[in-house]
Amino acid sequence: MELSEHSHTVESVDQPNKAFKSDSQRLAVSLRSSIAKRRSHLNAVLGFRGIFVEIKDILPILGVAVGWFLSEVAGAVKSRNLRRRSMRKAITSLYKLNFEMLEVKGAQEYTKNLSTELKDWEHGRQRAFSQYADNSQEFEKELDEAVMLVSEEYPLIAVKLSQFIRKYRFIKTKSLDGFIDKEAIYLQLLAGNETGQLAAQYVVENSLLKVAFRVDFWLWCTLKLDIRKFKKGIKSGDMIHSSQAFNKKSGKKEKVEESTQKT
Repeated sequence: MELSEHSHTVESVDQPNKAFKSDSQRLAVSLRSSIAKRRSHLNAVLGFRGIFVEIKDILPILGVAVGWFLSEVAGAVKSRNLRRRSMRKAITSLYKLNFEMLEVKGAQEYTKNLSTELKDWEHGRQRAFSQYADNSQEFEKELDEAVMLVSEEYPLIAVKLSQFIRKYRFIKTKSLDGFIDKEAIYLQLLAGNETGQLAAQYVVENSLLKVAFRVDFWLWCTLKLDIRKFKKGIKSGDMIHSSQAFNKKSGKKEKVEESTQKT
């Protein structure tokens, strides 16, 4: 009886001890979890601060890089605009030369239509060069500068252009007065000069259209329409525009028209 009472008292003492142990274990677990959460939070804060510090250190480098990039872009845009402006200047000079050639050739054809005398032809040929051509040194320098500007972007076009401009200048200063009394020789030399004029006009016009197309499409359209308008005003029979001599399509059309007229 005493033994049972003793065991009962031991159990009653152990129960509070067990409850205390379980409570302490729970408290320890909660403390550990709380400490773990605080550590993770602290690590996150420290990590964020570390990243912030790294970004703060990188910002000056990024600023320099962005500034350099914007400077390069601005320089490229400025350089492109300068090139376009230079090409437009060259196109303007070539355009003036092209229509000088057309006016000169038109005046020469007009003189040939008025008379059959070779001396009148030669006089009209030289007068057209003196009245309708710009023979000043300033214009020659302007054309040389235009060729140089074209050569910076399109060297092959510039080489051919320079060659035919020199030929045209030579034709302008060439006199055929000494061959007026020799009709066959004069007509042969005159044909050579006129072919040279048409060839030079063809190269100048073709070159300025090529450059204009690559620089400004709308400018190319304007020039193309202006040239087409001029060609429509040419009287039949007059050899003024280079397309009349060197355009194969127009030659075929003329042959077809001649054959239809004969039939």
